[in-house]
Amino acid sequence: MTSTAEIDNGTPDPGGARGGAAGGVVALALGILLALLGATGIAGGIVASTVSAGQGPDGYLSSPAREFTTTSYALTSPPARIGTEKVPFDFGSFRLKATPSQAGGQVFVGIGPKTDVDRYLSGVNISEIAGVESSPFRVQYRDVPGTAAATPPGDQGFWTESSSGPGTQQLTVDLRSGNWVAVVMNSDAGAGVTVNLQAAVHSAWLDTVPPTLWIGGLVLLVLGGGLVVLGAILLGRQAAPSMRPGGDAVPATTGVYPARLSGKLDLQLSRGLWLVKWLLAVPHFFILFFLWVAVAITTITTIIAGFAVLFTGRYPRYLFSSP
Repeated sequence: MTSTAEIDNGTPDPGGARGGAAGGVVALALGILLALLGATGIAGGIVASTVSAGQGPDGYLSSPAREFTTTSYALTSPPARIGTEKVPFDFGSFRLKATPSQAGGQVFVGIGPKTDVDRYLSGVNISEIAGVESSPFRVQYRDVPGTAAATPPGDQGFWTESSSGPGTQQLTVDLRSGNWVAVVMNSDAGAGVTVNLQAAVHSAWLDTVPPTLWIGGLVLLVLGGGLVVLGAILLGRQAAPSMRPGGDAVPATTGVYPARLSGKLDLQLSRGLWLVKWLLAVPHFFILFFLWVAVAITTITTIIAGFAVLFTGRYPRYLFSSP
């Protein structure tokens, strides 16, 4: 059984079709990229705004006050290495508050260079904070054994900032280059430190980053949306390519043939063939690699065509036919 159909043999203009379609694809790809960057910037602005909203009236972003308890002579933070000399702006400042858990207690809190702190506490039993979990609150300590007796920390002159006395003690230090360690002790250097600690940080970037991300994200999103619309329009125009004069129709004959399927049983296979038969999978992996590349290309093409259909109502012919 045969059938005859009339097909349009008009010849599209290859130069205009290729140029318009290529420009549409580039505009769509660039527009999608800019739109994604803009959406990311807006999402970052939302997060930064949320963080900035958590600042107190004094401009500091503070953690909740939590109790830290140790039986050693000193409670120390992990070393904090800061390299601000390579950055041409001010990072901000750090604040630490320490309140004795027992009424009438006296506490010392100080921040100093790691080398000086290590020299001062050499041979002294101390507890270094190894990790903190917020929910539920839990502190992990790294115990550093020692037998030497600690001397009063207030008598040392190497502290960058320090505060000592009864009640709540507070220190504020600018974030600057160096390797720093925070130390909390009893003012008399006695064993058994139990204090409520609260850390806070302030930076001008917490106020400037959110609007920058918002504005930059909106600009990129608008530019990306405009390029997507432009690319979709350019691709949509290729759905009805210009025809050169002289196009005619020729008959096309399509034959329909019955399908036949034949098969036969394999001969008895060796039981040891499975030891080497897995090697046959290697060529399949090689072919699958290129198939996945083709999947990625067709996926991108489908996305581009989807935008073209959305804005023009026509599927861009250039994406599936050659002039």
